[in-house]
Amino acid sequence: MTLPSRAASLALAFALALAPAARADEGADRALVRGRYDVLSDTVQVTLRNETSFGIGRRDRVGNVTVPETSFLTLVGERWGLAHHIQLPLVWQPEVVARYGGIYGLGDLGYELYGTWLAGTGLAAGGGLALVLPTGSDRRTSESKWQIGPALALGGAWGAASLSVTARQLFTMGSVHTAPDVNRLVVQPVLTWTFRSGWYLVTAPRLQADWDAATSDRFTVPLGGGVGRIFGVSSQRLAVSLEAYANVAPRSSTPHADWSLRAGLSLLYPR
Repeated sequence: MTLPSRAASLALAFALALAPAARADEGADRALVRGRYDVLSDTVQVTLRNETSFGIGRRDRVGNVTVPETSFLTLVGERWGLAHHIQLPLVWQPEVVARYGGIYGLGDLGYELYGTWLAGTGLAAGGGLALVLPTGSDRRTSESKWQIGPALALGGAWGAASLSVTARQLFTMGSVHTAPDVNRLVVQPVLTWTFRSGWYLVTAPRLQADWDAATSDRFTVPLGGGVGRIFGVSSQRLAVSLEAYANVAPRSSTPHADWSLRAGLSLLYPR
């Protein structure tokens, strides 16, 4: 793990602990928490997410991914819109067979587009496509594949709780280098509970199924969660979060992490 990555994780953790008091607007805080995680929300969010993975391979290496990402909604009518989610990771990939060494570089650009229907009850549903472009600066930080597939999203809020789910099935449609084809399902449910002080609880595991792998080695299932807070600096609304996840069903055919630590800082712009 590089020193800048460690510093970023520590800075986000301190920001979480020392954040100023949130304003006493419970409904607004709940909407902002949903907007932070729900791709179909009409809140524009710009996030810097850092995920550090521990215990990779037999050498117990540490990997890191820093992801600038954004999501926003373009309204087409009163009930219809186009939701966009874009992310471009920066990857530290350690050498898993050695105690030292690795490579730091650009990862693959991801883009999701959803045509959405916004129900008057606060529910939202959308469907569209997901794209992954092989923008990685090295084969070790990229899958070297042009990927495309269908994507679905659901979201809703009930009082202090919000639930959203995104799912995308990716297939290879072209290659930059010789590499295994992609046939992967990624599902991410997000459940949050917001308190009156602006603090909230969140669990957002990223579940994966690699359909070309053996049946006994097909699924990656992390479990965990964390805490976050909505607060303001002048008129700017922000969210910070810190989460931990353990891989309870990792794939054995590829080097995997025992657990990961995820930190995030988001700029939020409600409509």
